[in-house]
Amino acid sequence: MGRFRSLGGAAVLAAALIPVEVDAAAEPAPALTADEPGPQYPPAGRSLFDELFERLGRYDVPYPFERLLAELDRQVAPATIRTALIPLGRSLQRYAAHPDYFESPRLVVAVDAEGDEPAEWLLKDRLFLGFQPAADAIEVISYNEVAGRFEFQEVVGYGRSATADVRYASREVCLNCHQAHGPIFPRPLWSETNADEAIAGRLAGLGERYHGAPVRQGIDAVDDFDRSTDRANRMVVVNLLWSRGCGEGSDGMACRLAILREAFRYRLVGARAEWRPAVAPEIAQRLHDRLTQLWPGGLGTPSPDLVNRAPLMNVPASGDLAGLLEMEGEANPETRRPLALQWTAGATAADTFGNLARDIAQIFTAADIGWLDARLAAFGTAPVTYRAICGQEQVVRSEERVELRLECGEKAGDLRLSGFVVLTGLSVEDARVDSLAVGDAGTIRRLRLASGTVVEDDYPKGIRLVLEEGTAGLSGRLLTGRRIAELSIRNYGSRPILRLETLDDLPALDAALGSLASAGILDDKPFDRRAILSGLAHRLAEE
Repeated sequence: MGRFRSLGGAAVLAAALIPVEVDAAAEPAPALTADEPGPQYPPAGRSLFDELFERLGRYDVPYPFERLLAELDRQVAPATIRTALIPLGRSLQRYAAHPDYFESPRLVVAVDAEGDEPAEWLLKDRLFLGFQPAADAIEVISYNEVAGRFEFQEVVGYGRSATADVRYASREVCLNCHQAHGPIFPRPLWSETNADEAIAGRLAGLGERYHGAPVRQGIDAVDDFDRSTDRANRMVVVNLLWSRGCGEGSDGMACRLAILREAFRYRLVGARAEWRPAVAPEIAQRLHDRLTQLWPGGLGTPSPDLVNRAPLMNVPASGDLAGLLEMEGEANPETRRPLALQWTAGATAADTFGNLARDIAQIFTAADIGWLDARLAAFGTAPVTYRAICGQEQVVRSEERVELRLECGEKAGDLRLSGFVVLTGLSVEDARVDSLAVGDAGTIRRLRLASGTVVEDDYPKGIRLVLEEGTAGLSGRLLTGRRIAELSIRNYGSRPILRLETLDDLPALDAALGSLASAGILDDKPFDRRAILSGLAHRLAEE
């Protein structure tokens, strides 16, 4: 996975980072170019916009625009979509509101979040809209999962008739500006949007909301919008690494199967930084060698970032704003932009493999992984139990409430745990495992209480705990992927004995993934999240 810079300089996952533009000396290979637009209509599959709003050849696009935004919010609830108002922009619609640019600003939309519930369609970073009320038109960029590309469409005469006129736009024309075949957006400080105080002040007459979008907003929301466009433009690179990078034939299939298995394991254990891929060395080395031979300087795409532009800094004395819409040089989105480095090989074969597995893992939503985790619960086998003796500190919080602080295990090869349990009478009120390690398999941190009971009829009396992953609410797992079935503490009144029971449910996942390979879902073609989840649901339901 390539190295990127983020706006705040924080270390976050590559899927949330902004690509760095590189000079020609680095020589990344272009994953695609504006000179090869491809067919105007989908070569396979359908656009996400069509999936959402077209049935039997007829479009039902919600109107007015507030309803369309509300429908998108419903799809990603409880999150909300991102919007920005751009009265003096750079799109083909920029002259439509002349001369009243601040009475009809262009409203752009990005879906940068995923909903809490499992959904057939994944909208995050895959749907972008540009609405100009003065033109009764919406420009649409939405992802086509089967074809592995973004489609360009336009809604013409929006709201004038019961059936919207939705057309596929000329890719050749669109790619003059959208050179990476995806959405574009300005760099910080986004001075032509309503995140800018001067722009927002001129838009104040529109009220608090404009067609459902806030008229005033801070830069954080526009920053999220910008990050969504950056992530979207990296999709073609991940698809290329997945399909062509792994190669054809049985070796390519084995590569994709291993990547997908490790992608799921990475997410099931909570997407932890400590995770390392458990892959056959020859598969990782073959992938690393192939990728470094194909693209020794890495892969790039034309930058999706336009230079920041502050149109109100140059308002002419006459007050005529039309001249501000004529742009030259790098401010003009049709000017060819440099390649943004999107991927480079890792330092080792394991790094290259693991980074790609993480990239693939991010395509699945938290709800997808929650569903898979719950489904695998029916398949736990091969129980393995670990034990350790604990040191304990009891802290009395009240007459009935006591906190047990535990430090268990001593030797590096044993079970080791650090955490606490809070008891109120004979009820488990709270518990947390701050660190848990078995042998040299790595340390899991911050598991929290899912449920717990005090067992009085045990001898010696004990506490039984069911733990879950600390942020995503998944089952507690070791870094190997083994599910933690139960954690029990016996004789907690004196010298506690810790008992950890684990189960292995990953063989069921392996078998289901093998069936995907047999069905051709893992062939050398674009990554298809929906087909993969559908195949897993079918196979795991049969077991």
